[in-house]
Amino acid sequence: MVRVLEGVRVIDFSFRLNGSYCSLLLGDMGAEVIRIDRTRMPPELIQLQQEILIPTGRNKKSITLNLRTERGQEIFARLAKQSDVIVSTYLPDAAKRLGIDYETVERINSNIVYCSLTGYGQDGPYRDRPSHDVDCLGISGVLGIPGSLVELPSKPGIALATLSSNVFAFATILAALLVRPKIGRGQFIDVGAADVLFSWASVRAAEYMLKGTLPGIEEWGHISAASDVFPTKDGKRIVLALVDDGLWRNFCDAVGRPDLVKDEHFSNNSKRRENWKELHTTLEELMLSKTRDEWNEILSNKEIAFSPVNEINEAFDDPHFNYRGLIQELNYPGIGQIKQVAFPAKFSQTPADIRTPPPSPGQDTEDILRSLGYSTEEIAEFHPTGVI
Repeated sequence: MVRVLEGVRVIDFSFRLNGSYCSLLLGDMGAEVIRIDRTRMPPELIQLQQEILIPTGRNKKSITLNLRTERGQEIFARLAKQSDVIVSTYLPDAAKRLGIDYETVERINSNIVYCSLTGYGQDGPYRDRPSHDVDCLGISGVLGIPGSLVELPSKPGIALATLSSNVFAFATILAALLVRPKIGRGQFIDVGAADVLFSWASVRAAEYMLKGTLPGIEEWGHISAASDVFPTKDGKRIVLALVDDGLWRNFCDAVGRPDLVKDEHFSNNSKRRENWKELHTTLEELMLSKTRDEWNEILSNKEIAFSPVNEINEAFDDPHFNYRGLIQELNYPGIGQIKQVAFPAKFSQTPADIRTPPPSPGQDTEDILRSLGYSTEEIAEFHPTGVI
């Protein structure tokens, strides 16, 4: 089978989720991804790393390397010379202190595509500020955009800033690899998570762009009383997305309330927006009359935009994701079979695939060193001196 990124070697300097999701996507597409792991880690960091590696560590190799030693720098330079991509999550000054910044690597290999993934990018007033996702949600305006008429925006349960910037990094790395033969060299890519979210937030900024003002809570075009999350009788929740007249009619018919279609307060989308408080109360009371699963049964196959709010374990059991082949299993050494979520886009000719389980830190060190031309005797010397 031909893989899209077969023959592309990636050096992965990620430690937590940032960077790891980007290199996961590169690995699924066939790239050889080599994680640079620390030579010594306290148990709590090892546990934290495993929590990230179980969902994002597949299709990767691992080498432990002490970059604070002269021989460690030499090994890195040799590896960088034979690589195509570097994914780094170090802040600018930290990367320079370790000798793994773009300026240093470029002198070794001008063909390298070097992607830096940080909270606020390589320059600007916040470039050295630590970032842990939710701060990017705040500064970008994302948490200032309402998603409901009745609740303030809240922090999502997934690392939205990290994941969105990692997908952006993945796309820009592919673009840089594509253009590399045309310009005859690699290049530096600066991805700031706050920048990515600000770009995403801008799709809700039309009124500000046109008039310099913000809409009132009832004037945002993307929210309505009939497009929200509602509690159900059993304490669970259900999503309704009844954003047009057709979906509204189908819903009212399915739940046995054709009177709501005829009600002059709710007869069209404009009226439903105008009378949103009354409508939201009506829908909330209605959804509380049955359990989530009862509503799921009633609303299914009726041309209605809705969904149950699944817990993550329920999502793994959902027939849609299983039918689509997203739930796969992989043998994790020392643990056994673990579930994996496959690459979520499908290629007709060159599909992504899951090949190897997440590596333990340093499990491929000696093989990688041998591939770089180091002898068995040289490798043996690296261990007692703390190089690897």
